[in-house]
Amino acid sequence: MAKTLVLWLGGVICRTPGDAVIHSAAKIGGPPAPDRRVRIRDLTRELTLGRLDGRAFLLAATAVLDLAAHAHDLEAELLAGETVGEDLARLLDELVERHRLCLLCDYPRQWLERLVEGLGLNRWFSESARLLLPELGLPAVAPDLYASLPGRVGSAREDALLIEPDPRRAASAVRVDLNTILYQGPWRLGRELRLRQWLPWPPS
Repeated sequence: MAKTLVLWLGGVICRTPGDAVIHSAAKIGGPPAPDRRVRIRDLTRELTLGRLDGRAFLLAATAVLDLAAHAHDLEAELLAGETVGEDLARLLDELVERHRLCLLCDYPRQWLERLVEGLGLNRWFSESARLLLPELGLPAVAPDLYASLPGRVGSAREDALLIEPDPRRAASAVRVDLNTILYQGPWRLGRELRLRQWLPWPPS
């Protein structure tokens, strides 16, 4: 029977917005100092809560990182630098043949549209199966987010499975009895899904 898997865009499919900014900034102006990384994490929290849009986030990040580049240069580098790994793409191809895949998006809508095109996300996630965290106004660690997630994606709780890259958020999901796998790469995810009988084992 088909079930519903919910995967984070940032941390599973590609980098989180904060990690993507730090990676892109390092290519433009060198690795940022640890204290500036902390400030980028704070800005990322505001972005995912919808308190900053993409442009405001990048303007603030450019100032925090003391980059000579303009915000639009950082944005172009950020969006062009994301890819879906081959192993993960193969696993998603296998999953979408058997189950419904939903995307929990921590990127703002204007970036998501470009990532969908650039990464070919329509191949696995229909437009109706994308849930944008900045438009919900809930923190990524909020129990309310995970308690309501099955209903938001149109699934019974017992038929929903969250693929979560962050241990703290995974703990929040488990506390509200949401089936959760901590993402540690496509190979481990595939193995865990086969052990749970969500995917068949390949022929020996």
